[in-house]
Amino acid sequence: MQNCAVAPPGGAKVLGREDNGRLAIGAKAALFVVDMTHLAMRPICNPIRSMVHAADEGDISTVFIEDKKVF
Repeated sequence: MQNCAVAPPGGAKVLGREDNGRLAIGAKAALFVVDMTHLAMRPICNPIRSMVHAADEGDISTVFIEDKKVF
């Protein structure tokens, strides 16, 4: 879990994009919703590990970029 908390702000800083990499009022965001009920995501002992190792584009149910639902 710690890696997921550190990766977005660290990546934004490396890219020189201090306006990205965090969820806060006024900050830009891109979010996706993963369908954890999909068979490929089973068993869900560790949700982050399941997403990293088993998820693909078919498991993403919704995508938001900034304030718009795009998928």
